[in-house]
Amino acid sequence: MKPGEVILDVGCGSGLSFSILEEGVGREGSIIGIDQSPEQLALARTLAEQSGWENVTLINSAVEDAQIPMTADAALFSFTHDIMRTPLAVQNVVRSLKPGARIVVMGVKWAPWWALATNWRTWRVARNFISTFEGFNEPWSHLAKLISSLEVESLIFPDPSVPNKGVSRYIAVGRK
Repeated sequence: MKPGEVILDVGCGSGLSFSILEEGVGREGSIIGIDQSPEQLALARTLAEQSGWENVTLINSAVEDAQIPMTADAALFSFTHDIMRTPLAVQNVVRSLKPGARIVVMGVKWAPWWALATNWRTWRVARNFISTFEGFNEPWSHLAKLISSLEVESLIFPDPSVPNKGVSRYIAVGRK
């Protein structure tokens, strides 16, 4: 991120990513948070107000229906499996990005089939936060159809509730 850029925080929830995004774009940049939950956006609004961030715009809408007010330099999808599995939502975000814009996606996914214990822990963590496990092998697949430069890395992150064990996560990075 660079000062002055416009960043989309897709499925921003309560605004947990705003602090690091704000640090990157500075006061001259803009953060556009999109979420369909009025309760989560109320928390995000409170966070922005208490932090003095006047450059945060919040959109209360399903991502596929969001009217994004400006063309963005980058988009962040942080733990937004249901959004990533909605082709029209992904298309709306990509359409709102400048040519060459950066896209970062991170979330949980299935580990290889033989990693049964890891997949069980991943299921246990994810089941409370997503509505479908459809596409859980490659949650980024709809995005990959729209941009050619997507690079994906799968990782096993520690599960704090189980010593020396982990859950399967991924990070995908690309440009429009």
